[in-house]
Amino acid sequence: MGLDQYAYITKQAMESDSEIPPAKLEEFYWRKHPRLQEFMELLWVERGNTDEFNCQLLELTKEDVLSLLAGVSNCELPVSGGGFFFGHQRQDEAADHYREDDIAFCHKAVKALNEGFHVTYSCWW
Repeated sequence: MGLDQYAYITKQAMESDSEIPPAKLEEFYWRKHPRLQEFMELLWVERGNTDEFNCQLLELTKEDVLSLLAGVSNCELPVSGGGFFFGHQRQDEAADHYREDDIAFCHKAVKALNEGFHVTYSCWW
């Protein structure tokens, strides 16, 4: 068990958290990246959501992705207070491990958003 995280670039907005997103152009995967999860959960709450974030979809905007890129680049992603299954006890190591992948994701996501595609984040624990 643990935290599995996904992002999808799709031609149309996703309507449900399914294994096969509609017209998926690209899929990204992280395993136990608690600081990324905390960033996304803060966005989730900022948008007025009160239900549990597990297995929900979060549509990302260009501003969201640029904010993520700045946090990753400056080693300033928020610290997670998540539980054991998030790997929170090794979150500094996870942030370092995923830094290049996170930056690559952000660049691809911004490019896709500029071209009119959708970028969606989902997690499962």
